[in-house]
Amino acid sequence: LLGLGHRAFGYVSGPAGNFNELGRWGGFRDALAAAGIAEAAVARYAGSFHVATGAAAVRAFLAGDARPTAVFCASDMMAIGFMLKLQSQGLAVPNDVSVVGFDGIELGTYCSPPLTTVVQPAEAMARAAAERVVALLDAAAKGEAGAPAPLAALPVGLRVARSTAPPTPSG
Repeated sequence: LLGLGHRAFGYVSGPAGNFNELGRWGGFRDALAAAGIAEAAVARYAGSFHVATGAAAVRAFLAGDARPTAVFCASDMMAIGFMLKLQSQGLAVPNDVSVVGFDGIELGTYCSPPLTTVVQPAEAMARAAAERVVALLDAAAKGEAGAPAPLAALPVGLRVARSTAPPTPSG
């Protein structure tokens, strides 16, 4: 979104205090800060990772004085709900607002327009979780107690689709 020229942002959050929400907001906030955009300048809309809360966030988006030209949703399902509700209100994605999700679910490729999304490495995540469970069970069987090793960060990707574009001159 920054590379496309957006400077006015909205963020549809996951549940307050949720581990995934904290990481996604932190990454988004840090990327904007590196570009000189203050956290206070981001319009935040409450969500819960569900389609309905993405759609509900449109009400707050439309009520705002200065609408963001780009909205990042902390889950693809919320992004899909957000896009559908925007379109039902007569707004076009990405002409009126660019939308990005997070997860990389297949359903996002079937939306109109297809959703730009941060893609999680689902297979690597499942493998790491299984290995962690096996290691914990093995340690328990040996009578070894202790805290498990810290989780390793796994790289994400970006699937660019047609839900994003440069901001329009009026936007």
